[in-house]
Amino acid sequence: MRARLLAAVVSLAAVVGCSDDGGGAGGSEDTSASSPVDRSTLEFAPVPEQLDIGAVPDACGLLSPAQRDELGLPVTSSDSPRTCDLGTAENSHLLSIHTELSRLDRVHSNCYESETENDVSPCDSWTADTIDGYPIIRAPADSGFGVLCNLYLGVNDRSSIMILDGQVHKGGPDCTVADKAATFILETLR
Repeated sequence: MRARLLAAVVSLAAVVGCSDDGGGAGGSEDTSASSPVDRSTLEFAPVPEQLDIGAVPDACGLLSPAQRDELGLPVTSSDSPRTCDLGTAENSHLLSIHTELSRLDRVHSNCYESETENDVSPCDSWTADTIDGYPIIRAPADSGFGVLCNLYLGVNDRSSIMILDGQVHKGGPDCTVADKAATFILETLR
């Protein structure tokens, strides 16, 4: 399961690409309505305060040990300062954080530049929303076992953070853990 999830993370990161704008400047969930994705546009709320991703030198530092415990994901590992995998000791749940991705509008357009199958893109199910006033993309992905919750959090006008929740859910994604992780990340960056 962990190997398949990591493969999904790598393919998602390849689809959306890394930021060429640099990391630069840059809880509870808002109840604003999600809007369905249109191939031509997806409108995002403005970033209320530019947060500096570079203020935290590695992605695992975006969540404190207490926050990781509250999420039920105390174990961390990382292959680079820009990524952090959190999980349980028995690998029954994995959450992956990737920093320094492109701004949300580029994440959205890059997805549509990737391959489609029968003129259907995985991006067709994406929605725009907010968490604590910050813009997000909810990007559910079918893992073959069920639906995963992928969330892209806009933290400034140049970059975003991807949170991939590897907990598989039948029938639709449950983004409770990813949403809470996003809230904790915002608290850390503020």
